Amino acid sequence: MLASNMLTKDQMLEQYEVLGFFYDLCIVKRKSDGVKGTLQYSSHPSLDPLDSAEPIGYTRYYYNFVEE
Repeated sequence: MLASNMLTKDQMLEQYEVLGFFYDLCIVKRKSDGVKGTLQYSSHPSLDPLDSAEPIGYTRYYYNFVEE
């Protein structure tokens, strides 16, 4: 189950500038005020609508912004 504060890649890129990645963290700068910090991310399978048992890829979600 996904939390309501999870962002897709496109949603995250609207709000943050990506500066880099480190382990399971994405280093970002928030566009609205220039504050740097990190987002956690995780990947969830995207299922084939014709065969819901088979993932056809993975969607990455970003969450839990922590200021530097």
